[in-house]
Amino acid sequence: MPRLLRVASWRNLLLNETLDWMGFSTLYTWAFTWLESLKLGMMGTAVIGIQFVGVLVGHVAFGWVGDALDRRSPERGRVTMGTVGLVVNVLACVGFLLTSAYGLLPLLVFGMLTGLTESMKMSGARAPLAQNVMLPELRATGRGAIAMVSGLASALIALLAGWMVTAFHDNVLAMMLILVPIPKALSIAAWLPLYRNYPRDMEALSRALCQQRAEIVAERA
Repeated sequence: MPRLLRVASWRNLLLNETLDWMGFSTLYTWAFTWLESLKLGMMGTAVIGIQFVGVLVGHVAFGWVGDALDRRSPERGRVTMGTVGLVVNVLACVGFLLTSAYGLLPLLVFGMLTGLTESMKMSGARAPLAQNVMLPELRATGRGAIAMVSGLASALIALLAGWMVTAFHDNVLAMMLILVPIPKALSIAAWLPLYRNYPRDMEALSRALCQQRAEIVAERA
């Protein structure tokens, strides 16, 4: 862990994913309860289903886009795509929650957009960025540490969500309008330092790998 914490980009990704996951877990923990209150019947399941279709399509589509951007601009391409994904995802989540009074179509449109942007910032940006700043022998530990911290934060916000729903007299929507967009918006602030830190940490990793390679060659000589 001390070696991971010395990598500024990894710290940015840790905080970003933890905050983003707090909003994500709140949305999907309470979405079925909220949609049930809208009396959509089986179409409520379709709304959640379209979100996961967006996630699946986005994994492939934005994985390819991220690779293309990385070839074009290794230092900024994925970071910029992640920024766009984070911003649009916040707006899509707010749109998803606020347009329920206008019928099923807005829920489906914003649901699809929410799913697509989840993959855009994860598969297309966040995961590859983490690989590009950590030594191979630290990558599994780094991924595991982020998952552990994000899981703990999600458990804590679930307790807060339950308390807020009770305090708001079972108004699930009011709770979600606070605990979904606010953590996700804060995650953008945690992401922006990557414009400065990522190029530096990527270069540091390249130097470290070159040094390791030289040492292996020297040992075999």
